[in-house]
Amino acid sequence: EKTQASYWSIHLFPDEYLKRYRREINAINRRLGYRFELRRAEWPDEVTVGEPVALRSDWVNVGVSWCHGGAYLTWSLRDERGDVVWSVTDESYSFRAADPKLNGVEKPVRRESTCRFGFTQRNPDPDIVLESVREAGMDPGEQYAMLPAGTYTLCVSLGSRTGVPEIALPLKDGKDRVYPIGKIRGRA
Repeated sequence: EKTQASYWSIHLFPDEYLKRYRREINAINRRLGYRFELRRAEWPDEVTVGEPVALRSDWVNVGVSWCHGGAYLTWSLRDERGDVVWSVTDESYSFRAADPKLNGVEKPVRRESTCRFGFTQRNPDPDIVLESVREAGMDPGEQYAMLPAGTYTLCVSLGSRTGVPEIALPLKDGKDRVYPIGKIRGRA
């Protein structure tokens, strides 16, 4: 805590230190660097695809250091096969600013991410991709729904601005650093 260390190393005989001080080393490893914990998440049971929805989450950095590289919150939906079918990254806050827990004092961060599941909107025109599709005789029309109605698993991750999960979280059943937190139903 005093040095707010992000890492540490043992010189000479680390295996001997590990054997002798296992309990202390485990305790240090639980506080070293940054360690984000999702304390609470709120979302509606059901949403209309394409309509705005607020996802709220409370986070605490229980480590002793800041996340110098920064990280962004990404919400994802997985289908019944476990495939990610939609995601959005909240770029309005970098977890680089999340204060570490020092002297027993936690400084929670509350995030409210407003997004649209399946983002349904009028296709932009002109759009080079749509022009190519229309030239091929496959005009998608005025509306394009990226997400069909159904029940999905809501997942959370922290990582790059582009949504690449980079930080392991202390949550269960994560796959590729994307963690399920509950179910949500999308309706058309």
